[in-house]
Amino acid sequence: MVSIEMGSMKRLIHNNMTVSEQFNLMQQFRDITDQAWRVHAKTGEYENAYLKRDFIEERFGIRCTVQNTDKLYPNVGRLLEPRVVDEKKCLFYLISIQ
Repeated sequence: MVSIEMGSMKRLIHNNMTVSEQFNLMQQFRDITDQAWRVHAKTGEYENAYLKRDFIEERFGIRCTVQNTDKLYPNVGRLLEPRVVDEKKCLFYLISIQ
């Protein structure tokens, strides 16, 4: 996986790929981080996108933005735009997708 320098952070999924390649990598990112979050999350925390975002940054060194998907449940959302903020922590993620 190649990332492109964007200021101080690097995109995990860059624009120089086909849309299907970007989709596949994003789905792989979701699968791996969801699995790790499912193991780590306490009862009642699993659906909280903000806690999941913080966990992913702490564990994998990848920062995401949260897109809220439900007005009734403000903490429910999808994680978008993964960017590498800690390359050493991100190595764990990169190794796990190989």
